[in-house]
Amino acid sequence: MAFTAQWAQGSRRSRARYRPANNPGEDLTTDGFSEEFDATLRASFWNQARRCLDDCAGIDSFKVAMAELLFGLTQKYNDELDWEDAEFGDLSFGPSGETGTKGFCTAERVQRVLDEEGYSMYVERGARRLHVLKRRSEVFDRGRKSRGNETHSEEKNTMKLVFWLAVMFDTLSAAITERPLTVSDEDSQEDGQRQGSTDRNEEGPTSPAPNKRWNDEHIMRKQQKLAPLRLPSPEDAVARELIDAAPVKVLLFRKITRIQSLSSRGAGRAAIEDAIQDGLAVYRHWNMTYGPLFQDCVQCHGALPPRIRSWYVCLLGHWLLAVMIMADCVEVMDAQGFSESSGRRERAEVGLVGHLRRMGARAVSDLARASTPRDDDAGKLMDFHPAINEGALLTEPWTMVLIRSFATAGTLLLGEAAESETSGLYAGDSRLEFLDRCEDCVKALWYLGRKSSLSRQVAGILGGGLAAERSRTLRLDDGLATYDPSALVNVIESY
Repeated sequence: MAFTAQWAQGSRRSRARYRPANNPGEDLTTDGFSEEFDATLRASFWNQARRCLDDCAGIDSFKVAMAELLFGLTQKYNDELDWEDAEFGDLSFGPSGETGTKGFCTAERVQRVLDEEGYSMYVERGARRLHVLKRRSEVFDRGRKSRGNETHSEEKNTMKLVFWLAVMFDTLSAAITERPLTVSDEDSQEDGQRQGSTDRNEEGPTSPAPNKRWNDEHIMRKQQKLAPLRLPSPEDAVARELIDAAPVKVLLFRKITRIQSLSSRGAGRAAIEDAIQDGLAVYRHWNMTYGPLFQDCVQCHGALPPRIRSWYVCLLGHWLLAVMIMADCVEVMDAQGFSESSGRRERAEVGLVGHLRRMGARAVSDLARASTPRDDDAGKLMDFHPAINEGALLTEPWTMVLIRSFATAGTLLLGEAAESETSGLYAGDSRLEFLDRCEDCVKALWYLGRKSSLSRQVAGILGGGLAAERSRTLRLDDGLATYDPSALVNVIESY
């Protein structure tokens, strides 16, 4: 009930439409709506569910583990009165409506809000509980097998499915919040790969083969294709391709946790460089195998079947967040000299980190523009529940991942726009494009705010920074709009 109550649609806010903030002091988050019944319902169910799970913490049960995983995806409702620095009016503007750090202050404030949210310990608890139950089940199965009794295959398959669900959730949560994995690489290998690397002989178990990587054989090497699938294609073919792409997304997050883990342990340069190259190999595999299909999906969003629309948006949003996190990891490793000098030099020459960030941020803004609710019926998901049929964006079950994806892309785009003013690297129309793309991300966060107060808070902060950046071009003096020729010279010259 706590999970489903996120989509409660009884309030005026759930039916409100996005409107851009035109002035730096204008507040997009406070719309005059008092706390209504559905907000009270969400808060009540969330608190009740937390108490129930804490009461059941000592029970080792698959049902309890599943409930913990589901609750880990549920956004906590926060009253707007508890927000800090969420309103546009709290931004510290200078004499001309400027912020002191030209958009980068906004990024710090967004990051602070996300850090305060932290990570859900219930995902970690559920993953650990399922790991323990799986271990007990395997020991029990070996005992039955030695006596000639086989475990029912359906029960084993169900257990594997639930365990892999926990591994996926734990992997994403660990990579995003930079915490240690709950289930180690060795304990989360596919059975065939794990047994192949630890075959028993007379001298006992062998050590894992050095060239074995986390489930690469079962995810990447089994999905080699002669050519990527493109649209138009039958719905079933596209659905199968999305099913194949989902584990690759998790694989990149897993590679990120590997880099983070090696860095925290103080591993050698060779090991960290190998982990970086391993992650980049997954990135290249996705681009060659699935990238063209996802580009087609974004461009033809309105023509896709509703099921495909809702599915690909969640997958692509997660993947692009992983790409941007990967860029951050590589930058830190190279800047601190943790990677090998040859690889570091090569990445600097081609501008790899900047490319990953620009590509990721632009793709996220394209996804936001395609998937947010529209004023017409073009983007509606027919036959879907009224709470989510306005746009594919609203179907995301793990809201936190998309919040971070849009927030990260929005702050990157805002930073690019701010940097372009001082560096002169981009023409005026490119600067305006950065701001328009940032607004796409703000709009997506605003609509996710229908079921997440955190998303609405981040939309307010990022929207405030966006309004401040727009005011650099159109200066506001004593409430009267006046053009600043120096800010518009690049736009004029482009004509």
